[in-house]
Amino acid sequence: MDKYLLEYKIKSNGYTIKEYCEKIGLSTSAYYKRMRGEAEFTQGEIQRTMELLHINDPTPIFFAETVS
Repeated sequence: MDKYLLEYKIKSNGYTIKEYCEKIGLSTSAYYKRMRGEAEFTQGEIQRTMELLHINDPTPIFFAETVS
């Protein structure tokens, strides 16, 4: 998980973290758990994120080999 790349994509698409969470149906507390590595994004959350942020390949963000 490359949390820095995800946050960059969120901000470069004009969303705040709160707005992003609302759009994909995730609470902000659940988002931060995922950012800390305490939970993982579901397939549905990844799909909604790709659609919302216009991401073609989720691999660099959600399946990065190095954890950030």
